[in-house]
Amino acid sequence: MTLPLARDLGKFGIRVVAIAPGIIQTPMGATMPDKILDSLSRASALGRVGHPSEFADAVLGLASNSFMTGSVFRLDGGIRLPHMWMIHYLSNFVHLMLNISLQIAFFQD
Repeated sequence: MTLPLARDLGKFGIRVVAIAPGIIQTPMGATMPDKILDSLSRASALGRVGHPSEFADAVLGLASNSFMTGSVFRLDGGIRLPHMWMIHYLSNFVHLMLNISLQIAFFQD
């Protein structure tokens, strides 16, 4: 979507750039079981997950480059499509989080 939008909006001086982040240390990630976080860290070419400041640096760098448009910038530490066992663990984690959220919402009503 970034390239068609960049082509349509470029004539107005509007640039379009997307960031495709990998695993970044956030409060949501802090709830992830250590086993999964360790697996994801090992899958990274750098052996760790990203820091929020690195995401901010990427935003500033992309925003300051006046010729950058129509692109998706990967900020994932070299992690690509996970192996099937990672997908299994992540889907179980998401399912668990949804169940907890629904239970909390149910008991708050």
